[in-house]
Amino acid sequence: MSKSDEAKVTKKIKEYIEELHKVQGVPIKLFNRSGYTPVHGLPDKYAVLNGFHIEIEVKGIGGTPSPDQLNFEREIKDLGCLYIRPGSFEEFKTYIDNLVEALK
Repeated sequence: MSKSDEAKVTKKIKEYIEELHKVQGVPIKLFNRSGYTPVHGLPDKYAVLNGFHIEIEVKGIGGTPSPDQLNFEREIKDLGCLYIRPGSFEEFKTYIDNLVEALK
């Protein structure tokens, strides 16, 4: 997936989260990380859904995470945190929809 495709998926994710919050009343918000961070491999995005923190690394189909990203993913999952690396918007939507349903 090219950077432009990745940007399109990210845009759809942002729009969907806004729809969930504004239209459906789901307590969810997407956050961007920007600037310097001392943690290598930290995803650019995260969301909070009903009090649950979700790390989001958009790579897309065929996208390859760096070794630092894989290490961070493993560490955060080992701590019991939620982490998703969607290959498409549809994959992200399914993941979030399942979480929303489970938290009802």
